[in-house]
Amino acid sequence: EVVKAMRPWHLALVANGFARLQTSDERFFTILASEICRQISEFDGKPLALVANAYARLEVRNRFLLELLGDEAFRRRGELEPQAIALLVNAHARLQMSNPLLFDYFAQDIPRRIRAHNLQSLCLISSAFAKSRKSDETLFGKIGDYVCSHASELYPRAVATFLFSFSEADIRHGVLFFNAPEHVLQNIQAYTTDELCMVGRAYGHFQMAHTPLFECISETLPHHTLALEADQTEEISAQDEDAEDRVENKPALPKISSLIGLLEAYARLTIYHARSNELLCDAIARRESELVPALVVKVARACAALSFAHPDVLRIATQCMAEYGEQLPEEDFDLLGQALEDLGVLSQDPLL
Repeated sequence: EVVKAMRPWHLALVANGFARLQTSDERFFTILASEICRQISEFDGKPLALVANAYARLEVRNRFLLELLGDEAFRRRGELEPQAIALLVNAHARLQMSNPLLFDYFAQDIPRRIRAHNLQSLCLISSAFAKSRKSDETLFGKIGDYVCSHASELYPRAVATFLFSFSEADIRHGVLFFNAPEHVLQNIQAYTTDELCMVGRAYGHFQMAHTPLFECISETLPHHTLALEADQTEEISAQDEDAEDRVENKPALPKISSLIGLLEAYARLTIYHARSNELLCDAIARRESELVPALVVKVARACAALSFAHPDVLRIATQCMAEYGEQLPEEDFDLLGQALEDLGVLSQDPLL
């Protein structure tokens, strides 16, 4: 009854509040979605974007609501502010909801209105188009030009996001990629592990072996926490039941995919830095529970390309082949088999 009495802005703020708290209740969000759909024609551009962003952040995949929001946003496309555009396309990309009409229109509209945007909105837009596999050269070219002309305003997350998004879209902006390493080198202490991995992965994708950049990443990597030590894991698991809710007690770790992406970059560029390879493989092995078969294939291939037979990686890859080999796609099965053969395992293990 309370939800039915809310106006569009109230509904948007409630959804946004839950997203900020990272709290989701399936029944409540179903009721909320129903009321939003009922009042959809009364929503302005900004609350539309806030609702879409909230559902995306909480990974609530209400297809009907997202499609309705996308249609209403397209109808009001001329009224949308840059930040609203960024939130809308990012929500569709994060939830993997295809809306070709919306993306095709904004791929043409954003370059025309590029000066109305800022670095934050363009970060979200470039990331959204890259995730959605919408590699529009004109759009990314204009974004790259804008970023270079506002170089003094750049910050680590923006640099990492732009480089990573351009690599995912397979569009290399020469000026951006030429100048970005200088920002990384000058502000290396401000970059998180995830951001450094994103940067390294982007240069690896384009096979740009920027020696000072990768030397700097390699030198700073030992000072980052990549995984919990065995005694830390035991300490956390031994704490009381409420420990899960006390985030401050848990060290912030990079995504496992980030570590694998950086290892792949070293392999793609044939940069053999023994200490970095060992650090990355040690961390990946300690976080074995986070590895799915597709990621194991990537790790094994990277180690094979580097001729780096890390014992724990070999164990994990061998176990993956034995337990999940029949379930792997044919291409992944062949790639994992080739990696194990290159690392000298297949001929030694009678189970494979």
